[in-house]
Amino acid sequence: MSNATGNEPPPAAWYPDRNVLGQDRWWNGAAWTEHTRTEQPAPAAPVQAQARAATSGACPHCGSTDTTTLRMIVANGTSHGTTRGTSTGWVDGSGGQPGHTATFTTTQRTTTLTAAAREASPPRKRRNGITLILIGIAIGGFGGWVGYALAADRIGFAVVNVGAPAIIGAVLVLWGTVLALLSEAPYNRDEYPNALARWSRSWQCQRCGAVFEL
Repeated sequence: MSNATGNEPPPAAWYPDRNVLGQDRWWNGAAWTEHTRTEQPAPAAPVQAQARAATSGACPHCGSTDTTTLRMIVANGTSHGTTRGTSTGWVDGSGGQPGHTATFTTTQRTTTLTAAAREASPPRKRRNGITLILIGIAIGGFGGWVGYALAADRIGFAVVNVGAPAIIGAVLVLWGTVLALLSEAPYNRDEYPNALARWSRSWQCQRCGAVFEL
């Protein structure tokens, strides 16, 4: 065995075995030896480098690395605070004192979202059917009671005032029940978990606005 530049033999090292595919044989600088080994594959990229490549978040559309997760967009675009206001109410008298009106200070917690945070918000379970059921119960019950109280001394008006809210409430309850059972319950059970998982894996490019999954 000689090298390509002259008659001097190559230095001692592992070289591919010409007789066995996929095997190396040790050349001691002067002759082949009986020592062999299987060919060593090219070293793989370090695990950390692979992890960075997999989670770099580079946009597949424009190649920009100015990307962030939807979860982070929502977190950065959400702020919490409180608002203070006043309301006027009646205070009953006590200890012989007459009742009087008073002004009260009210405090309400608020949550504000930026436009970007609203667009990147996670999917939510569908509950419109339950809302319709509750509205129907409120209209049928409270509305019917108010109608009866306003026209209790006139049977004809009482029937009308009670019957109209009752019919409207029953329709809303039926509509909400059908919607909840036939549409929303299957979505919340089968599709919502997958939609939430996709949202958790989604990133948005701050350069071109594309949303993609990793």
